[in-house]
Amino acid sequence: MKQSERIIYLIIIAILMYVSFTRTLLKQTIVTIPGDIKIDTVKVTYDSLIYRIDSIPYDSITWLHDTVFLPTDTAKILTDYFKIISYDSISLRNDSSITNWIRVKVTQNRLYEVKGYSLNNRKTSIIEDHNNLGIGAIVGKQLVAPTISYQFNQHQFGIGYNVVGSGLVLQYEYKFKLK
Repeated sequence: MKQSERIIYLIIIAILMYVSFTRTLLKQTIVTIPGDIKIDTVKVTYDSLIYRIDSIPYDSITWLHDTVFLPTDTAKILTDYFKIISYDSISLRNDSSITNWIRVKVTQNRLYEVKGYSLNNRKTSIIEDHNNLGIGAIVGKQLVAPTISYQFNQHQFGIGYNVVGSGLVLQYEYKFKLK
């Protein structure tokens, strides 16, 4: 094969590739127009070349492209973006002794508020010592008496000596539980 024949083959291949490429692009630039109106001539321009397509009805023209139009509701998107979403009771730890959980609020794709909660699962009791021994005094008109008292449950007994009146003082108290 001679050099000149090889160049001719390459030119022919290049022309065929160019024609097939431009035909593919032409198919992708045709616009769909709804209706039943006929067009006598449609002009499509590509790289300073004008192609004429004769007697094409509107119904048969199609648009081939890679973009899809999706109708969007901007107000709904913004409402959803600014809405505060609350995630309650995200459990962190739950066992026999303690339960920990958090509540999270999210808005605008970020944390808005995080609150933590704890609950002690063990029952506790307050230990009260019901038997007490105390030292005190009773003071009144013609009465100054140091006393020693003893308390058990709700009862308290005390004994003392009146220094001013020279006598023995007995004391009894009952404590009421108010709920």
